[in-house]
Amino acid sequence: MHPEQPSIQASERRAARLLRFYLGAVVFILPFKFGGFVTNGEQAHFPLDIWEWLFFTCLPSYLVPVLCGIGLVAAALIHPRPRRDCGLLAPLVWSLPLLAGAVGLLRTTERDYAWQWYGHFAGVAAMAWTAWWCRASDRKIVPVLLNCLTAAALIVALHGWRQHFGGLAAMQENMEVFSAEQGVQVQEVVKQKMAQTRSYGTFVDPNVYAAHLLLCFPLALLVLRSWALRFTPQRLSLALFVGGGVVLFGGALFWSGSRGAAIGLAAGLGLAVWHWPRLREWRWHGLLPALAVLLALAAFAVLARQQSRDGLKSASARLEYYRVAVQLARQFPITGAGLGEFFPWYMRLKPLLAEETRDPHNLLLSMTSQCGLMGMLAALAIIGLPFYLAWRPLSDRRHLALRTAACAGAGAWGVHALFQFNELIPATACLVPVVGLMALCNPSPEEPLTNSADDAASDAVVAGSLVPVWLRVVLVLGGCLACLPIGRVPGERLLQIVSSKRDLHPEEAVAMLREASRRLPRSPAPPRMLAEIGLALRQLDVAVEGAEEMTRRTPHRAAAHLRLARLRILRGEWELAETALDQATLWYPGDGDVYMLRALASVSRTEPSFQQRLQWWDMTMAARGVAKEYGDKVAVSIVSPDSILLRDLFNTVPLTYPDGRAILFVKEGE
Repeated sequence: MHPEQPSIQASERRAARLLRFYLGAVVFILPFKFGGFVTNGEQAHFPLDIWEWLFFTCLPSYLVPVLCGIGLVAAALIHPRPRRDCGLLAPLVWSLPLLAGAVGLLRTTERDYAWQWYGHFAGVAAMAWTAWWCRASDRKIVPVLLNCLTAAALIVALHGWRQHFGGLAAMQENMEVFSAEQGVQVQEVVKQKMAQTRSYGTFVDPNVYAAHLLLCFPLALLVLRSWALRFTPQRLSLALFVGGGVVLFGGALFWSGSRGAAIGLAAGLGLAVWHWPRLREWRWHGLLPALAVLLALAAFAVLARQQSRDGLKSASARLEYYRVAVQLARQFPITGAGLGEFFPWYMRLKPLLAEETRDPHNLLLSMTSQCGLMGMLAALAIIGLPFYLAWRPLSDRRHLALRTAACAGAGAWGVHALFQFNELIPATACLVPVVGLMALCNPSPEEPLTNSADDAASDAVVAGSLVPVWLRVVLVLGGCLACLPIGRVPGERLLQIVSSKRDLHPEEAVAMLREASRRLPRSPAPPRMLAEIGLALRQLDVAVEGAEEMTRRTPHRAAAHLRLARLRILRGEWELAETALDQATLWYPGDGDVYMLRALASVSRTEPSFQQRLQWWDMTMAARGVAKEYGDKVAVSIVSPDSILLRDLFNTVPLTYPDGRAILFVKEGE
C-alpha cells in the first residue's frame, strides 16, 4: 500500500463528514431564513450587518441556489460515482422545470423574475442531485437529514402555537408602540399581517406555512417514533413523543387556517392508507384512499372554514386566477406566455375590482400558462411522483414506514400546491426532492447503520452500473452555475444602503442607484427608486431617466408606464404622455388611475397657467382612482380630500373604457 493512501482516505472521510453536516445545516435553516417568495427583487432586501443576518426573518432567496450549488459541487468531487438505481428518478423529475423554464424564457419580458425563477429551480435541482449522489456512499446522510428536518419542523410548529397563544397580539402591540415612538408609518400590508389571527410561523403566508407542515408532518412522526424507542418504558415514550407530535403539528396546521391544507392532508392520509399492508390484501382496498379523502376533507374543511370566514371570497378569487391562467395556456399552448408574464397578463384580463395577484396559486396552471406544454409535463411529474411511488412495488418491506411517510408528505405538499404557490418558496421547494428520495430505496432511520459514511463505494447496497463520468462533470458545472446568483449581492447591497440610510447626500444616492442599476441590469427596482428620488428632489431629468429605464425593463407593467406618464404630464410632454397612457391602459384597463391621468392630461393641455397645472397635478398624485361597474358605465371613484373638485374637473373630459362604455368620475362613497 502506498504510504500516502491512509492520509488521503482520512481526508476524504473528513470531507464526507463535513459535507454531511453542511447539508444537515442547510436543511435545518431553510424554514427559518428562506420562507419568503422567491422573486422578491422588487424591494431592497439585503442585511447590512451581522445582527440583521442573524435576526432577519427572511434572507434574500437568491442565496439558496448558492448554498445548494456549493453542496452539489462538493458532493460530486468528494464522493465516488454512484450506481444507477431507482433513486435517480427524484433528481430527474426535479430537473424538468429547468427544461420547461428554458421554453418560458422565449417570450418573457420579465427578465429579472425569469432569471430568479430559473436560479431558484436550479437550486432545487442541485439539492435533489446532491442528496441522491451522497446517499449512495454515505449511509448516515439519510438519518442526519431526517433528524435536521424534524428538529426544524418541531420548532416551526411550536412557533405557530406561540403566535396563536398571544404571539401575534404581542407583535401587533409592539409594532404600534414602535411606530408611535419613532414616528414611522407602518405599511398597510404589515398592519394586515399583524391583525390576522392565522398562524404563519416563520413563513410569509399562513398557507405556505401549512404546506411546510404537510410536507414534514409524516416524516417527523416517524423520527419521533425512532427517538421514543430510545427510552423506557417504550409504551409511555411512544405515547408522549408520537402523540405529542400529532397534537403539535395538528394544532399548528389547524391554526394556519388553510383550506387547501385540508385537501392536502386528505391526499396524504389517502396515500398512507394505501400503504397499509393488512388492508392491501382486502378486496375493496382501492376504495380506502377515497374514503379517507372524503372523511378528512369533510371534517377538516369545516373546521378550517370556521377559522377563516372569508372562505367564499378566497375561493372566488382563486377561480379568477385559474380562468386567466387557462386563457393564457390556450393562447400560448406550446411556449406559454413567458416566465413572469402571468402577472401583467392577469392585470390586463381580470375583471374590475378583482384581487391582484402575481401567481395563479396553482403549480400546474402556473407552469402551463408560463412555460407551455413542457411546463405542464414538469408540473404533472412533480405532483404525480409520490403517487407513482405509492403504486410501485416495494422490494424491501423494512422500508415500508419510511416510504409511507415520504409519499404521504410529498403527496400532501403536491396536492396543496394546486391551491398555493408552494413551488416558489425555497424553504419547502428545496426539501420536497429530499423527502421524495426517502421513498426510493433508502435505509430507514430505525435500521442499524453498520456501514459508515466513510466506507468505500463498493460497500453501498445499491445495484446497477456506475453512472457515466460525464454526469459528474455536468453536475459540477451545474453546481457552479447554480452559484451565479451570488452576483446580485453588490447591487442589492447598494439598493439597501440607499433605502435604509436617511443621511445620504442626494447626489450620492443617485450615483449609487445608477451603479446598482448597472450591476442589476434586469431588475426594475433600481430605476424605480431612481425615479422616486428624482421626483422627490424635483430633478425631473433624473426621474424620467429612471422611469424610462423601468418601462424598458418591464414593458408589460402598467405601473411603469403610469409612472412615466405622470412625469411627462408634469413636463408638458403631451404626446409622450398619451403614448405612455395608451400602454398603461392596454396592460391594466381596470386601473382607475389611468383615467384620472388621461383626464388630467386633457385639462392641463389647454391650461396656460403652469401654477394651476401644478396644483392639479399635485392633487391628482395625492388621489387614488378605483374603477368599478356603474350600470352601463364605468365609474372611477376618487379617493382624495379633494375628490369633489377633481370629480367636477375630470367629468368635463369625455373618456371611454376600452369596451366603449363611458367613464364617469365620482367621489368616494357615491
